Amino acid sequence: MQTIVDVNSVEKSYGLTQGMNNCSFMIYEEDIYGLLGINGAGKRQARTE
Repeated sequence: MQTIVDVNSVEKSYGLTQGMNNCSFMIYEEDIYGLLGINGAGKRQARTE
């Protein structure tokens, strides 16, 4: 299968607050994924980086 999304070591901070640290994942064609987490967990940031 071919990789269509490859995210490696994404980090995001809001001032001194670290919102995401070393977020990495791969999505392959024809696979279905969901990104779950509590409010403020960084779901939108992982998607928009």
